[in-house]
Amino acid sequence: MDVNGVYGIKGTPDSNNYPGSRFSSVSWIDSEGDLWLFGGMGNAESTYGSLNDFWKFNHTSKEWPWILGNKTVNVNGIYGIKRVPDSLNYPGGRFSAITWTDSEKKFLVIWRNWIS
Repeated sequence: MDVNGVYGIKGTPDSNNYPGSRFSSVSWIDSEGDLWLFGGMGNAESTYGSLNDFWKFNHTSKEWPWILGNKTVNVNGIYGIKRVPDSLNYPGGRFSAITWTDSEKKFLVIWRNWIS
């Protein structure tokens, strides 16, 4: 299936939003039972490539708010200053990553891209 995503407004739940089709993305279920989805190779709003979009599926409302990242593909990240949080920072497009949650319930991602 080859489906483009519908992004809506970042951070705003809407029953019309959904991520585009993809593979080699990462996902996990949080302590409240909601599914989180990050990156992969696939379709953004209108193009195909390496994704850096971050979604959350609310299992109660059945909505996909777009949380972070871009609705375009092959985006370079903005990393800011090490160990200084900034809402303007985001990772570049990623696929074939691994994920885990540590003992403090912090979510961690490690990736390697094979784009040449």
